[in-house]
Amino acid sequence: WAFFAGALLVTATGVGTSIHWLSHFSFAPATFFFESFLCMFGVMMLVLDTPVPHVQNHRHVQAVRHHIYKFALFMTRFMGRGVWYLFLATMVFGALWDTGINWFLGFVCTTYLTVLGIVAMGKGFLMSNKLDRARTRIVERGEPAERYVSGGKISTVQFQAAIESVTGDKLLFAPDELPYVINALSFSPFNNGMITLDEFRYWLAPGPALLV
Repeated sequence: WAFFAGALLVTATGVGTSIHWLSHFSFAPATFFFESFLCMFGVMMLVLDTPVPHVQNHRHVQAVRHHIYKFALFMTRFMGRGVWYLFLATMVFGALWDTGINWFLGFVCTTYLTVLGIVAMGKGFLMSNKLDRARTRIVERGEPAERYVSGGKISTVQFQAAIESVTGDKLLFAPDELPYVINALSFSPFNNGMITLDEFRYWLAPGPALLV
């Protein structure tokens, strides 16, 4: 809900400031494009972060999410969203504060988006570090991915059990963190809480830590 609230703020700012400039019409192409992009970015984040299940499952929403996953994968990661919301905070600041439309709303909205971005980046860093520690433990054991993935895929519960067995830490990932971890491991935005054998192998392969 925190991300969805941020998306609402960005969209409302884009729509509100667009109406303001249309009602005070002047030839300002740069302002027009600025407000257009602010509205577009806000709508993108609404689609990505909507918490309403029947909206999430709508075919048009899923199509947009698929394109975001394909062309802007960083926006589906905690750290990526954190950086993105910091960028949107600067746009909201420019739209409300710099133009003098509403300094109070500019301060409140920018502060919320900035805090949201910083917290998201910190949360993403901590989860990425924990996930990489679990990967290191599995690699050190020298066991193949098939040891943990039976039948071609495993569920969220099975993945959590596998992580607990190698780290000995039952609280490594909180229940509300696991969906984001599964999303980071998955090759698809529609994973239904499952990890395939190929995705598990890719995670264990040598390389930098996977960002959550």
